[in-house]
Amino acid sequence: MQGNLFNTTKGRLFSFGMMYISEGIPFGFTSIALVSIMRQSGLGLDVIGIFTAALFLPWTFKWAVAPFVDIIKFTHYGGRKAWIVACTIMMLLLWSLAYYYF
Repeated sequence: MQGNLFNTTKGRLFSFGMMYISEGIPFGFTSIALVSIMRQSGLGLDVIGIFTAALFLPWTFKWAVAPFVDIIKFTHYGGRKAWIVACTIMMLLLWSLAYYYF
């Protein structure tokens, strides 16, 4: 029998933890792994700094975007699920562009 994951406290905590892990993986990748790869490729510190600063812009403006996520709901697609999917797709596209240009 399938149940709603959010019906139990453990399910809500698990979901909350998974969302933070999914946020932490890109943060760790951009702040540690990608910087190391770029430095080993011979890029200068100024280029790496500008690129890393550009990658952290979404976290900088997260406080400004959060109210829109709460106000604008795509109920046909499951509420916030559409926001998560759209932001994940945008993140993958930006990583692809970064890989292509650097």
